[in-house]
Amino acid sequence: MSGAAEVDVAEVVDLVSPRCEHAGTTLATETPTGISLVGRRDALRAALVNLVVNAVDAAGRGGLVRIEASAGHDDLRLTVEDTGPGPPEHLAATLHE
Repeated sequence: MSGAAEVDVAEVVDLVSPRCEHAGTTLATETPTGISLVGRRDALRAALVNLVVNAVDAAGRGGLVRIEASAGHDDLRLTVEDTGPGPPEHLAATLHE
């Protein structure tokens, strides 16, 4: 892949940790050592940071945001979850668009 570089999940955690502290949100990670995303570094990092920041906003003060990563034989599963209330019902049906 031309221009490919690795983005370590720990790097994203370092970037969003101050935001979590300011928001009063707990950030938990379950990522085995050595898992990295390979691709366009800036784009991947920005996308993951955006997902986590959105989760921090949704979780709110006292909430929890969890980042989990697991690697299979030829795939990577990355999950960002929060304890927020979720989107309003009228938006939930259109989120996949």
